[in-house]
Amino acid sequence: MKRKPDGILSPCQQQICLNSREERKIDALQEMDGFERAHKNVSPGEMERVEKMEQLERMVLDLQQDVLSLKKKVQRLESLSFQEEPHRQPCEVVELFNGYTKEQLKETIRFDQKISTACKTLLYKLFTSDYIQSHSITGRRGNTFREAKPMMDERCIKIIRVLLKQKFGDHLSDTVITEKIQNVQKALRQKFKTECL
Repeated sequence: MKRKPDGILSPCQQQICLNSREERKIDALQEMDGFERAHKNVSPGEMERVEKMEQLERMVLDLQQDVLSLKKKVQRLESLSFQEEPHRQPCEVVELFNGYTKEQLKETIRFDQKISTACKTLLYKLFTSDYIQSHSITGRRGNTFREAKPMMDERCIKIIRVLLKQKFGDHLSDTVITEKIQNVQKALRQKFKTECL
């Protein structure tokens, strides 16, 4: 078998060399780790998105730092204001009884000398006359066959008891106070009946 002239062999050899170079490139690409390959394959639009994300992250970090510095300023100002006003006490919640404080109610009975008078004063301060005669202290039905009247505001009755005991002594029993309240109710109901006749 005759050997072909060199001019024909050389293009074949060149083709083989080119093919082997391409294979090496492909092998090298396959050996590259995911991160490098991702960077080489990133399109311009994706690069823009990545840059925008980084920019937003920087903005978030800046905002967080601003918030921290503002918090520190607020804390510093609060500590300064407390130093300037050491006599100022924290705000305490004042309990109201139908719009009146315990001290206001105590003041209304300051000059009352009798338990019955003080009881009547407090009842009229806390409730309307209609309310007093249409409600009962316990809310239970009495000995009569009538329907039970609604119960009076428990908190207000309790403060009446507390104030009367403070003024007239702890020996004053709840039963006596209940009687005084019921006497006021009876008088009001009697008055209402005579006005209706």
